[in-house]
Amino acid sequence: MRRIVELDSKIIYSKIIEEKDIDLDKIFIGVTVKIQDENDNDYEYIIVDSEEADPAENRISIQSPLAQGLLGHKVGEIVTVELPVGKTKFKILKIFK
Repeated sequence: MRRIVELDSKIIYSKIIEEKDIDLDKIFIGVTVKIQDENDNDYEYIIVDSEEADPAENRISIQSPLAQGLLGHKVGEIVTVELPVGKTKFKILKIFK
């Protein structure tokens, strides 16, 4: 029953995001982001809702520490993200659909 209530709440408060409305200037849910860590390793992730998260497919939850640290930032910025292993700096290389 609890799960049904949770899903009903998500449906009620959901919003359809049209592709034409996606602003690729900043990181937010639904975009793909390419980042680089301090050791020059590149990573590419899709920021998704927790229900769609699949780390094996590079789909990270909007609630994850990495996504939370990247949200709202732009290409070229260097951000410090608090991860379970400690603070890590990432450079945002690209934001795309």
